[in-house]
Amino acid sequence: MALGRDRYQDNPQYQNILVAFDFSEHAREAVRQARDMASIYGARLQAFYVIEQEVHPANYYRWKDSMIKGLPEIEKEARAALKETLGEEGPEDLKVKVEIGEGKAHQEISNFAHAHKVDLVVMGSHGLSGMERMLLGSTTERLVRISSCPVLTIKLMDD
Repeated sequence: MALGRDRYQDNPQYQNILVAFDFSEHAREAVRQARDMASIYGARLQAFYVIEQEVHPANYYRWKDSMIKGLPEIEKEARAALKETLGEEGPEDLKVKVEIGEGKAHQEISNFAHAHKVDLVVMGSHGLSGMERMLLGSTTERLVRISSCPVLTIKLMDD
């Protein structure tokens, strides 16, 4: 027996859902899943994109200045990508936040989630394994370990 959507609408457990977005197809699937969950639970949905610092420390301030100047354009691109991903089914009040990370993406996402009282983080997983995982690491895996709230990982399934 399936429960009706209305039974979940006033669920206090998930009122503020954050989806991590990095323009990848994995993130797009996470956005679609997060949209559906926000709809089911009547939750607020926010999308968050972190630009990680990947420059030599000597060039950091020049890089940061250029990133700050580019933030409005990056945010515009993120909104367009989310609108394309969600189509007409996207929430009209979707909040999009783009930040320049002072650290690693997983830490920035965790900090944002904690500061904004997020109940659930939804994030795509690339499904790396073996040597790729060891060399590249996993932002999702790291976030799962440090997050103060639940993290739902979405793996893109092969057809």
